[in-house]
Amino acid sequence: MPPDRSSFTALNIPSPQIPSWMGSFSLSAPPNTDLWRKPPAQNISTAPILFTSLRQPFIAAEVTVSADWELEWDQGGLVIFAGSPQGHRSHPSDTPSNTPTTIPQPQTEQSPSAPPPPPPPAYASPNAPKWVKLGLEYTSGHPHASTVVATSDGADWCLSALPQAYALARRADLRIKMERIGYALWLWYLDDSMQPTCHPPPPPPPPPIYSPSSTLPPPVVYPPTHGPGAPQVVMMPFDARAPPPGYPGGALLSPPPPPPPPPPGVWRKLREVTWFFWGVEDKAVRVGVYACRPVAGGAGGAGAGRGGVGGSMRRAECRELCVEFEGLEMY
Repeated sequence: MPPDRSSFTALNIPSPQIPSWMGSFSLSAPPNTDLWRKPPAQNISTAPILFTSLRQPFIAAEVTVSADWELEWDQGGLVIFAGSPQGHRSHPSDTPSNTPTTIPQPQTEQSPSAPPPPPPPAYASPNAPKWVKLGLEYTSGHPHASTVVATSDGADWCLSALPQAYALARRADLRIKMERIGYALWLWYLDDSMQPTCHPPPPPPPPPIYSPSSTLPPPVVYPPTHGPGAPQVVMMPFDARAPPPGYPGGALLSPPPPPPPPPPGVWRKLREVTWFFWGVEDKAVRVGVYACRPVAGGAGGAGAGRGGVGGSMRRAECRELCVEFEGLEMY
């Protein structure tokens, strides 16, 4: 069952654009949008994000992602925050503190040659909230399963090639899942490349209906052979259509069961983020979806923060990436 739209908050999206039904919707990401972190102070949060706070402790979230992937680093998928999403509110270190700082003054009776008192301790800024994103990312000409784990020390980016059948079929979709196992966060994708592409053959027709009035030869009665009082021998004709003894006459024999459906696929583990939920309150967990197109036509911006932009990509400078989300489940 898709989650209720009223519980979602939009980040970098106008609030009226929150989908009316979260079972099937899309997010549009302009160029030069990203969700990234690079120490010491580069926190990029320009990607369109829809996130929610669950009423119960987080267990899992899954969704199918697809898009017309075109440019390097085009991506979309699931994201989970252990705290407030970056960009949702100003960082405490970016706002001046309202607490006055008291500097000790030297006493009047101190001699002028006395050393000044030590300065107050430096303000230690709180750690940035950690987050993990899991999605489908286009790089090197093919979509890849992508994960990014961001802590206060920076972001760890990891790509995993999909099975060859995806490339041969030019697949542009992938079902992904985040799952909580204890204090760890496990990241999965659904490999359904082994499913047959053709439909199974139709089941055979049901057997004919058995009826006692079927045309059969009459029974053959043999006279007794051992004198008077001996039992007669009656030979009944064989009817392959007849039901077994005790079967109600005139009933239709059940057809054979249909062949089993093809397997729905295999969940393949991409990554395990150990201790992600350690020290995190359940109410502080936010889960959502994101889409971004880090590449921009010019220099600078989020794309440049990842290593620059090639000249061949500038043709898509003004185009948006539209990511489709199907079958969103959060529980």
